[in-house]
Amino acid sequence: MDDHEKIDLLNGEPKTNLKVLSTNYLATKFGFTFLGISGMLIYNLYLQELGYFNATLGSNFALWGTMVYGISNNFGQLLSIVFGRSLSFGGRIIWSCAGLAISVICIAIVTLLKPPGGFEICLFMTLILGISGAVHQSASCGLAGAISGEAMNYMSLGQALAGLFGWPVIFAIEVIFSHMGVSQMPSFLGEPSPAESMTVLVTFIFGAIFTICFIPYYIVEMSSEFELPAEKSESKIPRL
Repeated sequence: MDDHEKIDLLNGEPKTNLKVLSTNYLATKFGFTFLGISGMLIYNLYLQELGYFNATLGSNFALWGTMVYGISNNFGQLLSIVFGRSLSFGGRIIWSCAGLAISVICIAIVTLLKPPGGFEICLFMTLILGISGAVHQSASCGLAGAISGEAMNYMSLGQALAGLFGWPVIFAIEVIFSHMGVSQMPSFLGEPSPAESMTVLVTFIFGAIFTICFIPYYIVEMSSEFELPAEKSESKIPRL
């Protein structure tokens, strides 16, 4: 397919004779950068807080959590290979964004409230996180690659930026809480300080909101830019 073809982002259909990544900056260059960030931001925030999870859920959560994430991520890739054609690029991206946001919010709430079975609940949410991340990566890479190399470059740029956002966001929230007078001292039992617990909660809420915001942006801005004409092209772009 020519680099200057458009495709319907929700249905994976090609749309010919229209330029990509040059007519609508919000739907193309910024859109694919936003897509890349939305798929990796939550995972990077999750990695930043493995020490906190050990302190609140048990000293071996980081071990089990990374193991469950790795297995579930591979399982998610397998699901994308086997069942990917039953959902459009847009459908997979939208559902995976929802899965990423819901799982990380549940983890933040459980680590704050520490209910019975919190360790197992967070492992299950990590499972959902891994599957959602794999489906998102498969769909976003497939979509960008089907459009053009430039789209793939902007999507990859977004993934790189997501890796840089974690620490500055956490540091900024910690500074805000310190100025608000929230205690920075851990308890005598070695549990995280109130400021650290609130920092994790706010950070994960921020990541979830950022990821969820991509869904309406994707539907309103990107899919409208790549809307199919009445006469659909007969050629199909593989949905994997």
